[in-house]
Amino acid sequence: MSNFSLALRRSLAGLALSVFPFLSAHSQVAGTLGEVWVRDTHITQDLRSFSARTTVIGSEEIRQLGATSVNDAVLRSIGAFSKLNTSGAQDRAIDLRGFGETSASNLVILVDGVRQNESDMDGNNLSWIPIEAVHAIEITRGGSSVMYGEGATGGVINILTRKKGIGQGGQVGARYGTYGQRETQASLGKEIGDWSFLASGFMRHADQHRENFKSNEEALLMQGNWQRDDKSMTLRYASQTLSSGLPGGVSVGDFFNRPRFSYKPLDHGKTNSESWFASFAGILNGWNWVGELTHKRKTVESVYVADRFSTLNNTPTNRFGLRTWKKDRVGNWESGLVMGLDAEDWTQTRNDGSRIDQKMQAVYGKYQLTNLPNGLGGFIGGRRTLADKRASIGIDGGVQDGNSSFEGGLNWLLNQTSQIYLYRGNSFRLANSDEYVCYPIYGTCTANPVNALAPQRSQDMEIGIKTKTENWQQSLRIYQHRINNEIGLDVTNFNNINYDPTVHKGIEWDQSWVLSKKWAIKTQVASRDNRFVSGQYAGNKMPAPENSLQTQLIHAWHQNARLTWVTTWFSAQRMPGDFEATCAEKIPSFVTHDVIFFRQLDQWQLTAGVKNIGDKHYYTVRTRCDSSARSVYPEAGRSFYIGGRYLF
Repeated sequence: MSNFSLALRRSLAGLALSVFPFLSAHSQVAGTLGEVWVRDTHITQDLRSFSARTTVIGSEEIRQLGATSVNDAVLRSIGAFSKLNTSGAQDRAIDLRGFGETSASNLVILVDGVRQNESDMDGNNLSWIPIEAVHAIEITRGGSSVMYGEGATGGVINILTRKKGIGQGGQVGARYGTYGQRETQASLGKEIGDWSFLASGFMRHADQHRENFKSNEEALLMQGNWQRDDKSMTLRYASQTLSSGLPGGVSVGDFFNRPRFSYKPLDHGKTNSESWFASFAGILNGWNWVGELTHKRKTVESVYVADRFSTLNNTPTNRFGLRTWKKDRVGNWESGLVMGLDAEDWTQTRNDGSRIDQKMQAVYGKYQLTNLPNGLGGFIGGRRTLADKRASIGIDGGVQDGNSSFEGGLNWLLNQTSQIYLYRGNSFRLANSDEYVCYPIYGTCTANPVNALAPQRSQDMEIGIKTKTENWQQSLRIYQHRINNEIGLDVTNFNNINYDPTVHKGIEWDQSWVLSKKWAIKTQVASRDNRFVSGQYAGNKMPAPENSLQTQLIHAWHQNARLTWVTTWFSAQRMPGDFEATCAEKIPSFVTHDVIFFRQLDQWQLTAGVKNIGDKHYYTVRTRCDSSARSVYPEAGRSFYIGGRYLF
């Protein structure tokens, strides 16, 4: 690490340590706590409390980014670390705060405020949501368990769809590129009286950059929205199918000499998912009410021909949510209260005869108060969750857990251009179904009994400052997550265990400058320090990139034309499981450059781009220190694409 980087980290860490005790002392005073509500969007949304912790990407920015998917828009906007999806899906695995292999289990994904997280470690593929139907994307980094439940230590991504779909009309589009990329998609909107309808679908094929990595993906979305006065209803059906070859890993030598090669030319997998959603909302005696019901069924099949092994998992999930909220104003004071309850149950059956059942119920509430003249506000909230997990056959056992989550904080508008916020809370997560199962064919391991893994609990703290002037914006966040019983893979990378106490802390700094009417620049800088704080690995670092930088140079030579150059750098990181710091090698640092072109001509939207312009040879996934082990998954080299959409 450079002397400058070390000095920066020490000075900002010192500032954080001086402020965190202040935050801790004040987060117990209910009368002064509250978080400023900037705006409410859909009546069917939680009262989410937009704040300095939240980055909001609007539909216009998404359009000008030339983003082709929700995942693409998120990564281009916030510069988060992401990894290759080894299942062949287009969406990359997003890691907001350095949780590595368990990043998907520490990030909650919402669509219109409704939880989408799966019961396994696959993460959430959101390509079924048409990008033109997205109203905004909210990204909240850090603990958010009071409003959104377990698994929100890393943060929350909330995709807000348009209340009336895409209105009258529709669009058709296509995209083509190297590595055999072919994509066609279409959507149609229709308004009839109080109803608005949206139908959307796409088909995508890619040969990709490895042998036996061809993938085919299809998705369908049908949605109806009814709204009259202060009442509304949404009905939605979505389905998605992904089939792909599974090339497996290669050795380090193969990575340098034949990165396209696969030792498993016949392995393949398929994922099918369907979901049904209904929500009803209205206002009664000044209180907003919304009820939501979701049923989802997911089937994952993997066939490992080379190892004479296969898996078939079937997981139906049911979720129900009921929320109510109200805002009041008395003189110079504005207050708000949101209360709700959530219920979830899922069952996973596997072809080896194993079965896991989980039921979870929670109640929560959040109160906030703001003094409008001086811009000082705060919030306090709490959530009580009861969970019951049972397993049978090869992994017999059961666990019951009750968790109480609390959070509080302050938000102060210093002047017309700046605000500072303080946050203190706790979050938790439960082990998912994959973390109880280990397949011996990959190494010596045993399946964990379901009560072997204790719930992960985190104490979350954050301070931030946000500034916005006519030509400059910046957001600086200093955070810390002190975690007990963090769930992850052990040194063998086969068994899931609870770690000794760990800490995830760091600094995130986003800036943007408008240099002129035609030029702008954006940067996202992060420095992270994740390590064990006690136990046999005390002081040793955990696998995650310590430093990162993303810079975007934007040239808008016309109101509807934009060219963006993106440079992304991530530092080296330790191998998964290298807790003793004995591995001489690391996953290397890398720099990539992309260029993105967007142009709108009347009813046409044209996009083109080059990814990894320098044809950088790198990887983000490697699971073994042994260089001869087949554990490296190469990333794609230089690729080109061009696409267009016609709006009617």
